Amino acid sequence: MDYFQTYNLLRSAYNADNPEIHIAGSDITLHHVPFRSEPIPTEAESPAYRFDKKIYNALLKYYLRYNTYSNDYLFHSLNERDENIGENSSFNYIIIKKKSSEKSRTFIFLFHGLNERSWDKYLPWAFDLVNNTGKPVVMFPLAYHINRAPRFWSDPRLMREVSNERGRLFPEVQFSSFANAALSTRLQFSPNRFLLSGVQTFNDIVQFMNNVRKGEHSHLFENATADIFGYSIGAFFAEILMMSNPRRMFDESKMFLFCGGPTLDLMNPVSKAIIDSEAALALKNFYIDMNGSDFLKDEMIASTLNQFEEGGNVFKSMLDHRKMKSFRTERFKIFEDRSLIVPLRKDAVMLPDAINGSFQTSFHNRIRTEDFPYSYSHENPFPLHVRIKDEINAGFRRIFDVAGEFISK
Repeated sequence: MDYFQTYNLLRSAYNADNPEIHIAGSDITLHHVPFRSEPIPTEAESPAYRFDKKIYNALLKYYLRYNTYSNDYLFHSLNERDENIGENSSFNYIIIKKKSSEKSRTFIFLFHGLNERSWDKYLPWAFDLVNNTGKPVVMFPLAYHINRAPRFWSDPRLMREVSNERGRLFPEVQFSSFANAALSTRLQFSPNRFLLSGVQTFNDIVQFMNNVRKGEHSHLFENATADIFGYSIGAFFAEILMMSNPRRMFDESKMFLFCGGPTLDLMNPVSKAIIDSEAALALKNFYIDMNGSDFLKDEMIASTLNQFEEGGNVFKSMLDHRKMKSFRTERFKIFEDRSLIVPLRKDAVMLPDAINGSFQTSFHNRIRTEDFPYSYSHENPFPLHVRIKDEINAGFRRIFDVAGEFISK
């Protein structure tokens, strides 16, 4: 099957409520596995939207009085503990594998991009990786993404109203849309959640791997090793996992990064599908321009990083390509020979130059920039344009043949 056939087959077969799905015409099955995420251990309170200037708080309170969608669906939840978002704590991840009663001794984590609300795009990616490598693929959602977010965050009608209200509050906002309104609001008014959601996902993966090591996974042996396929912000998360290597869980892991890899300061996430310009500016101010000031003074972040000293240093080293270069370089060297990074030449979110600029020269032989002869974007590298399906099929094969071969070695 080509990419188009695979995409349509999987999209029609996929049912989030079905525990096990047999993919017609193949020897592959898809399983939904329940997972319970533990809260982040911290003594500090969950972050809410808050500001030092009283006049700003007063103006925002006045604004929310007349912009009910933003107030009811987003700002109200920012004042609550994130643990109250039940979807983020109890959810299913996907494992897609060859039909077999035997457990596997190795598997692949697939980590998705920022602000994803559906697995649709990634199902054919995982399907192909299984076919090419024979290894099961674990599609694990990042915190507050895919099925770990309230459904109304993906409701076009509700979020279009929120986007309209953001436009009234910030007349110069660019690329605001119903698709990015929820995440843009959360990150703009509570940018510490970017780190905290990453920490929760980090803990989830450690918990997952611990369960595997205890022999508690029905599809994986207790000594199963993990490789990683990371895309976009999932690549950023993959790097932090590999650099931190909690409990040496990733000593043997290979890492394939697609459309990702730069430090946070070199990313350009402003997009109708990701976050708008106001949210991007807030992240930049909080984590990069104010690094060492507001960022490290935030009680929740300080409390979190104090408990994860090693992981905290790794995260800080991935914020600004100009800082902590030696630390970052030494960590990269540990898994350099087990890494392959594939940027796309016309990617406007994770630019190839930005990816190269985040690594030292010695790592550059592990970076292979690709390009396609059709119009594509970071968010949609394989668009479903039937009139040029041959070119898109070829582009898909170019990436996933390389990924499959690399991970299989």
